[in-house]
Amino acid sequence: MRLKKTFVTLFLLLMILSITGCKNKNDETLLKQKADEEIQYLDTTLISLANKLNNISFENYYVTTEKVKLNSTSQSSSNSNSEQSSSGNSSKSSGEDSGDAGSEQNNESNITVSKMKSQNILLGDRKNIDWDSLKTETENLYSAWNSILIDLYKLGVNNEDILKFSANLDDVISNVKQEKQAEALNSIANLYNIIPTFMDAYSAQRTNINLKWTKAHILKAYSSVNRGDWNTVTSEVGQAEQAYNAVLSDVEFVNKKSYNTNKTYVTLKELQNSIASSDEDIFYIKYKNLMEEINLL
Repeated sequence: MRLKKTFVTLFLLLMILSITGCKNKNDETLLKQKADEEIQYLDTTLISLANKLNNISFENYYVTTEKVKLNSTSQSSSNSNSEQSSSGNSSKSSGEDSGDAGSEQNNESNITVSKMKSQNILLGDRKNIDWDSLKTETENLYSAWNSILIDLYKLGVNNEDILKFSANLDDVISNVKQEKQAEALNSIANLYNIIPTFMDAYSAQRTNINLKWTKAHILKAYSSVNRGDWNTVTSEVGQAEQAYNAVLSDVEFVNKKSYNTNKTYVTLKELQNSIASSDEDIFYIKYKNLMEEINLL
């Protein structure tokens, strides 16, 4: 029923859009550039969501702030200094003065301290997920998609692929809303898998498309680790290597970025070798390193 309603809504929208479109070649070029930026937004957002579901970050450290109370020793020292400075007053008045000074010190006893905290895989807590942040980011993605799909349609992207993305996005929202970790990861991986299909419809940049396919298979493998499905992990990493081999066949691209392309291949093989241990932590460490390298290409 949900899919039927989505289809009807999108069909009406597409009927309206069919009247308009790219007026000339220049408009089409600008629209393709805009679509590339939108695709990159989808790429970055979906990987961010997937990483947050295991509290994985591409940053090794993050800054946190907390309020700290000054200890009582510093307050006593302050009171003592106050009493000594008022030696000409009576004992009673000195007590009152020191009491006032102590009160002022208490009001100013809270300070804010910044700390650097590690975000390493082995020190992470993959169960304590920030669902509020995930829900906000997912809802923002939903709002952005309503505009992106219009541009994709104008560029001739298959209607069924657009519908498929919409339906899968609903699954992501539902799983995040219900705080289902494994299901949310799987639905995000399924959603990302449609991105290179979009690019196939309008872009001639085969290397960029193959990089997206590489990441799509890696993300699918990553989501399968969470379910303990190591057979799928093995299969998807193998397909990621095939997609990346297509990238390496672009001699001009490789010559421009020889160091990064070679290092990415090495980290991909490291990820592949880690599967034999069936150790989640080892895989996530290699996954993090690989995705960081791919993002540099």
